[in-house]
Amino acid sequence: MIPESFKYMRADDMEHVLSLLSNSSEDIQILAGCHSLLPLLKMRMGMADTVLDVQNIPDLKGIQIETSHIRIGAMTTHAELTEHAELNREWPIFAQTGIQIADAQVRNHGTIGGSVCLADPSSDWPVILCLLNAELLLKSQTGERIVPFDEFVLGAMDCDLQEFEILTEIRIPRNSLTCRSSYQKFRHPASGYAVASAAGYALYDGNNLVEKRLAIGGTAEKPYQAGFDAADVCSDAEVLSDHFAPSAYRASLANTMAKRARRACLNPI
Repeated sequence: MIPESFKYMRADDMEHVLSLLSNSSEDIQILAGCHSLLPLLKMRMGMADTVLDVQNIPDLKGIQIETSHIRIGAMTTHAELTEHAELNREWPIFAQTGIQIADAQVRNHGTIGGSVCLADPSSDWPVILCLLNAELLLKSQTGERIVPFDEFVLGAMDCDLQEFEILTEIRIPRNSLTCRSSYQKFRHPASGYAVASAAGYALYDGNNLVEKRLAIGGTAEKPYQAGFDAADVCSDAEVLSDHFAPSAYRASLANTMAKRARRACLNPI
């Protein structure tokens, strides 16, 4: 598989990136961890005049614990999310999810920002951000805007990211309660992506259940929250269908994953 020819550029700071995105007449695609864009270019499912490598920009990396929220840089890798002690002390679902992504090589190079901007219905991180009501910070040369995750992902492989913008960070709320969470997915045997997935959490104050939430991925064109105790988590969804998983089978898988996630969240502490 050989892509169409394109120019390669490497940016060293955000000012350079934003200037290029705003002032160039070419189609510029951002290269993050290399595991989403390059396969699309090779299969010619995507095109670019210029590929802009942002891997060396420190402003896009890292996890910072703020007073009201946790900031996750768009270039933070799957492995960093999996291994970050403070993040997983509040939201252990990051470790539970990260360890299920592909293999060690992908986890050490692939990024959460690349996963979110690709908006693949079968990706792992989007369903987690849906579950946590994450917000995304988008920057351009003229300013910035904060977009709720549910409004950012518009559908399959489609998101609210303008040509002159770049996703710089993801924000999730802080959590001071005891959290039991679970990420369950039925993996496609060839790709490892989720045919159907469910992410859930239950928050406890001592032995008292304070809040519970469930999100479903891989089933519709974008992840969505479902009733934690719903008998059928796909009742309001337009379920995807393909040669491997017809819609009825995919819906059945989603309900099975949801049952497993609920059971893990509600087990005695």
